[in-house]
Amino acid sequence: MEGTLALIALFGIMATAMGLLFNIKLGTRIDKKGIHYKYFPFVKWRLIEKREIREAGVIPFNPPTDYTGWGIRENKTTKAYTVIGDTGLWIDLGEKRKILIGTQKPKELSEFIENWMED
Repeated sequence: MEGTLALIALFGIMATAMGLLFNIKLGTRIDKKGIHYKYFPFVKWRLIEKREIREAGVIPFNPPTDYTGWGIRENKTTKAYTVIGDTGLWIDLGEKRKILIGTQKPKELSEFIENWMED
């Protein structure tokens, strides 16, 4: 009986973990106000106002060496939000505050950000 309960509990924990992993989503929106991003289910929509941004661009990075993997990670200067891949939107907010948001569309985002920053 105890073994059966342990197996049921283990299965429940594994199913919950897998469900969570398959539902992680990184979303980004850019408009006149700034850059909006969310990392569902951990981070609700947040806004980086355009006036706060000193510099922004699309950069390659190495998740394992730069941020010890994917997910919500930090190093000395940058907070990274990544799900998969090795390209991201790098945002410099000054005072050693930088944010990296992963992207699967680096070309399109790079062209868009360049024009957006000039406006």
